Amino acid sequence: MTYSTAAKVRTLLGESSSDDDALLTLLIAQVQGMIDAFVGRIFEASSDTTRTFDSEQDVTDSTLWLDQDLVEITSI
Repeated sequence: MTYSTAAKVRTLLGESSSDDDALLTLLIAQVQGMIDAFVGRIFEASSDTTRTFDSEQDVTDSTLWLDQDLVEITSI
């Protein structure tokens, strides 16, 4: 899933024609890559994965320390 879609950009710009959707999609992908490169992180999940954390080893003073970003927590 990308950060945005051509339809969302069209809505923001007040455009109804989808003639430029291919260009908008290309620009969205390029800007997303620029954002990721600038901050040194990736905010888009490429696939669902299961990660398990140890409540004793990974927690210090009630803080869960993660080795990488989480997009969504589905169960605890």
